[in-house]
This record gives sequence, C-alpha cells and structure tokens, in this order.
Amino acid sequence: MNTIAKGFLQESEGKMLYYHSLCKPEALIFSKIIFNSLVSLLLLLVFSIAYSLVLGFKIEFPTQYLLVSVLFTIGLSTVFTLVSAIAAGAGNNHLLIPVLGLPLMLPLLLITVKSAKKAMDGIETNAVYYDLAALAFMDVMLIYLAVLLYKYLWKN
Repeated sequence: MNTIAKGFLQESEGKMLYYHSLCKPEALIFSKIIFNSLVSLLLLLVFSIAYSLVLGFKIEFPTQYLLVSVLFTIGLSTVFTLVSAIAAGAGNNHLLIPVLGLPLMLPLLLITVKSAKKAMDGIETNAVYYDLAALAFMDVMLIYLAVLLYKYLWKN
C-alpha cells in the first residue's frame, strides 16, 4: 500500500510534463488506478492462498467473501491513487496521504468488515447484496471523483 500511496509522489516534474504532452488526464489516472488495482489484487490472491494454507479455508460463503475482498481492494487502490495525486499536486507533502485517505477509507472499511464477517460466519441475508452494491457504488464514485479531481490537478 505504501508503494501505491506514493505513486504520483515519486515522479519528477519532467516525467509529469512528458505525460502532459503524451496523454489526457483521464487516461493517466485510469491507467494508474488499473495498475494499482491489479497489483493489489495479485497481493490479495497471494495472501489469501497463504492464509488458507496456514489456517485452513473456513469461510462459509467463499464467493461472497471473494467479491467483498475484490471490491474493497479496488476501492482502496483508488483511494490511495487519488490521495497520492492530490498530495503530489500540493507540493509532494507526504503528510496529506493519511489525512486525506482516512475519511475516504473508513466507509469502505466499515462495510467490508461487516460483509466479510457475514460471509465467514455463514449468515445468508439479503443485506449482503446491499453491502456488495454499496461497495460497488463507492468504487464507481471514487473512480469518478478521481477522474474529476485529477483534471484540475493536471492543469498545475
């Protein structure tokens, strides 16, 4: 997560100027979000396999748990990419990452913990589908927010 959070902070002004002449801001932020999401999903897969080998796979509804995990991972990657872009636009201030990221992560984390507990305990309710819909909506909203805000950061 530390690498994802510093994605824009590690890039020089020359590289950003090169990106500015090469592509549109939407393409750059989408590519960063997709790359960070894929890296995070790969890590999720590796850690899930390691967890299941060491402790056993004791999840009652694995499909539901997997969907919750994937949606949370995409949302978390989007949050860190957005916060990294904002921090880079504010003069590479590393302190902005936790300050701006926490309010965006808390709703994702609360819904994910509640849904994952239901999947692990085997509680089958329709509320799980509402939680999945809420996570998907939050992911779409965060991606839209990232694209919208990055257009203005791009101009600087």
